[in-house]
Amino acid sequence: MSNFVIRLKSELESEKLSLQSLSKIIGISSSQLSKYASGNFEPTLKNAIIICSHFACSLDYLFGLDTNKNSFGDLKKEN
Repeated sequence: MSNFVIRLKSELESEKLSLQSLSKIIGISSSQLSKYASGNFEPTLKNAIIICSHFACSLDYLFGLDTNKNSFGDLKKEN
């Protein structure tokens, strides 16, 4: 099972959402979300961003590259 699948299911569980409910909220079809949750397909960048936006997490977190849900790397404002 991919890190993405694990994190998606974890976020759904923590918000007590079904795939159908998430589908209605974010506008991605429930059949497409089901394919993501089963690990048969990975989301497009656009859909991954929509999912991250809903769960208020970074792409790195959602895909298992970072353990900090709200980490956005070492982005520093240059003066």
